[in-house]
Amino acid sequence: MNDVVTVFKKEMLDIISARSAKKHAFGWVVFIIMFGVFIPMSQASYWIKESQLLSFHLIFVPLMITYTCIANSFAGRRETRIVRAPRDLASDNTLFMAKGLAGFVFSYIFYLIISLIGVISLNYVIYMNGEWHKVFIYSPPTLFAFIFFGAGLVSFAVSTGVFISLKVESVKVAQILSSGFYLLIGLPIMSGMVKVVAAWDFVLPACGVLFLIDALVFAAALKTFKQSRVVYDNADSVYDG
Repeated sequence: MNDVVTVFKKEMLDIISARSAKKHAFGWVVFIIMFGVFIPMSQASYWIKESQLLSFHLIFVPLMITYTCIANSFAGRRETRIVRAPRDLASDNTLFMAKGLAGFVFSYIFYLIISLIGVISLNYVIYMNGEWHKVFIYSPPTLFAFIFFGAGLVSFAVSTGVFISLKVESVKVAQILSSGFYLLIGLPIMSGMVKVVAAWDFVLPACGVLFLIDALVFAAALKTFKQSRVVYDNADSVYDG
């Protein structure tokens, strides 16, 4: 457990301070503005009513954030050909758990921040329309979905993102494949085949099914992961102690 915590701290530092993170800093800001401000404000009436449109945000945002983070963490490390000795001496399970946990924590916090900004944006719209009497907040089932179903989606994206990243040689390809994957996941909702309802009898079973899928996918990813497929151990590698 101590090894996981040690490697987790190093991975979190990488995500926050690595060159790839700085390079994509503008993209993260655009992400916040787009999904935390622009879309909620432009679709405020639908979001306040908690219609089907709100489910697009609930599903796509955590998947998009997490797949981007995981692609940088797994495929990005191989692409840059950097070997970090302290982590590479860890076992496969330790490295996977630590990298996966770091990706989950960063992605989930970022997702919650965007969701909170979205609520603030909705309150601003209500205020500007002269209809603001008290702080607007989603209904309990919807709040539960944002917190727990969102966490389940982040976890799902971490595990599936590992499979995708281990099959490609660059971050760009991993992100393209991930984009196609989460679009495929969201297709039933986009087409109206699946009706999302802000009610406990829909939210609770949906979360239960998602958590079960998470457990199965995580177990498969943990069994499949080999750090030799993430790092290089050759003359061209760069040591970063």
